Amino acid sequence: ATFTIFGISFVAILPVYARDVLQTGAAGFGALTSAFGVGAAAGAIGVAALGHRFRREPVLLAAGIGFAGSVVLLGVVRQFALAMPVMLIAGLSAALNAILTNTMLQTEAPDDLRGQVVGFYSFIVVGMAPFGSLQAGWLAEHFGAGRAVLAGGLVCLAMTLWARATLRRSS
Repeated sequence: ATFTIFGISFVAILPVYARDVLQTGAAGFGALTSAFGVGAAAGAIGVAALGHRFRREPVLLAAGIGFAGSVVLLGVVRQFALAMPVMLIAGLSAALNAILTNTMLQTEAPDDLRGQVVGFYSFIVVGMAPFGSLQAGWLAEHFGAGRAVLAGGLVCLAMTLWARATLRRSS
């Protein structure tokens, strides 16, 4: 829910970020979204090819930190050339996070609850996205697109580090 509302919501304000922060037009915006897509495709192909060779939990936490960190970086970057690799890492991390979360939910959920668990997860990912767009748009309007992206990344980073600490204590 945190990544849906505060993390991936940067996509809703990415055109404004590209125009106002990076001083680029439609071509720059298209290149940024393409970099995110290339990273996501690389993450998906990587999990498909190598997913059976590693433990999911540490990779999921690393992907969460990678995604949150890349959104934080995107919030402070002011040059298009620097934003491109950050978007690539954001796409890679976002795909790893989504795929591994879905996989773990399906493999860890009891058989009789699997449908409900996956349905609830889908609701969080799809159904809560408009709330993320709303908060990102409001922050961008009042504080600027760069600060809105940065704030979302910081919330995601804090929640990921909290989850990591909580999991370490319980194991």
